[in-house]
Amino acid sequence: MLRDLPLNFYKSKSIETLILNGCSRFEDLADGLGDMVSLTVLEANKTAIRRIPSSIVKLKNLEHLLLANNYFRSLPSLAGLSKLKVLSLNACRELRAIPDLPTNLYVLKANGCPNLETIPDF
Repeated sequence: MLRDLPLNFYKSKSIETLILNGCSRFEDLADGLGDMVSLTVLEANKTAIRRIPSSIVKLKNLEHLLLANNYFRSLPSLAGLSKLKVLSLNACRELRAIPDLPTNLYVLKANGCPNLETIPDF
């Protein structure tokens, strides 16, 4: 089963969509994620991800970030992702706070996050 992506994979400048849904043993998005400058959709629902790299803020073209059913406790600030329209964090049971978000976000889903204490004004 897929546990991570090869570091060279993150150097791709042409990938626009990355879907890792259901990769239940996938644990790590490497810091190189921020190098995937063409990425518009990142779906990683129902994985074993425990950390979202701070380099995600470099994904200036990202429009959809779907991270439901994961194990991370926090997210880096996403305020700089000006094209982000949809953020799904449903059933992220360990998530404690949602960071600053872009003002043009259309959809925020955070159902089933029992430890969630803080969400930003936006």
